[in-house]
Amino acid sequence: MIWFDGQLTSQAHIDATSAGLLLGWGIFTTLAIREGAPVFWRRHAARLRRDAAAARVEFSFGEAQLYAGLTQLLDAENIRDGHARITGTKRGDGRWNAEKGAHWSITAQTAAAPSTAPLRLEVSPSRVAARAPLAGVKTTSYLPYFIAWEEARAGGFDEALLLNENDWICESARASIFWAKAGALYTPSLDCGCLRGVGRAVVLERFEVRQGRWPLAALWDADEAFVVSGAAGVRALGSICDAGQIREWDKIGTLTKAIQKIFRQDEQDLQDETG
Repeated sequence: MIWFDGQLTSQAHIDATSAGLLLGWGIFTTLAIREGAPVFWRRHAARLRRDAAAARVEFSFGEAQLYAGLTQLLDAENIRDGHARITGTKRGDGRWNAEKGAHWSITAQTAAAPSTAPLRLEVSPSRVAARAPLAGVKTTSYLPYFIAWEEARAGGFDEALLLNENDWICESARASIFWAKAGALYTPSLDCGCLRGVGRAVVLERFEVRQGRWPLAALWDADEAFVVSGAAGVRALGSICDAGQIREWDKIGTLTKAIQKIFRQDEQDLQDETG
């Protein structure tokens, strides 16, 4: 089943000339589902509204309508634990399609709890364009991130680390990145081109974090490191590979464990984030 433009249905139809299909003109967010409810709902909803405005995608349904549609879908599919994705795509581009407005859809699937095993990252040869018009917006034009992730996986790694065109650390293909050195916590600033991740925001609110433009050497020299996303939680880094050179961490760091614990507590406090 899919929730599509206000209705729960087994079939959804989008015009082949829609801007969402032809241009990848759309935005999305992916949420964790725990005990039949979305985690960090208000944060995801706020990002959807912000990104929709930035990408000029009409926010056709309010947060309450989207939340109602999501819970309706979860009930219909009997999903207690898993993931859900909310996507908004523009209809017309003024050339191939003259329609106004946007399509909004919600899909969901059951999934096992995210692994907590340390990740093996590979530095991707691809680069994030920090000065692109929609830098920091989670658009459906997500293929560069997905290809970087696929290439890392093909090489035997779990995830790809992306730098920007100036070779500053940006993010992993599917999460925000943090690291610690001598008790201080670091992460790239948004002007590096990284997404405004929900998980990133949670960490920034709970801890003092130094944001800035950092070369790969800063991560290489870190005492511990982890990635975080609102959907998958916190994963420690076990190693990072750059052109055959490998940096390994032999254990999960103290700060990483503390942040993992906070995330678990926040996920359990569903009413606070969905009310």
